[in-house]
Amino acid sequence: MRKYAFATFAVCAALIACLLNSTIVSAQAPTPPATQPAPVPVVAPALPPVLTVDLMTAEGIGNFSAQWKNMDARIVEGPAMPGAGEKWTKSYDLDPHAGEAGYDDSSWPAIDAKDLSVRRGGGKLFFTWYRTNLTIPARIGTFDTTGAMAGEFTVVGGIA
Repeated sequence: MRKYAFATFAVCAALIACLLNSTIVSAQAPTPPATQPAPVPVVAPALPPVLTVDLMTAEGIGNFSAQWKNMDARIVEGPAMPGAGEKWTKSYDLDPHAGEAGYDDSSWPAIDAKDLSVRRGGGKLFFTWYRTNLTIPARIGTFDTTGAMAGEFTVVGGIA
């Protein structure tokens, strides 16, 4: 089994409330061995997927032994960046920095896949992170994942 951290299954949309509509993982069938050097392969999404898994369902996320987590982000004020003009005395950032490699989300609350589309936040400006770790199994149903390429497709919609 291979393990991939999709740490940045994060959705952050400025000035709109975020609503995750659908998240899909697609896989391509492995290419057969060649006797001569293979040409550079065409990669997803140029090829049609052989298998599509909806990660917004219990069955879909269960294929990868995964659990969704969610945490609201907040805007924090800090000092201006070095070299900023005189008039710029402060800067803004998001907290937490959940897109960084090795970020620890172990304290984040778990959410069910079916609840990914539930509206979060109540203000005019809202940011949130969605995260999960996917373990690619040897098989998903009858599909052998050996040598397959996985691609991530996320659709984000917002409500002002």
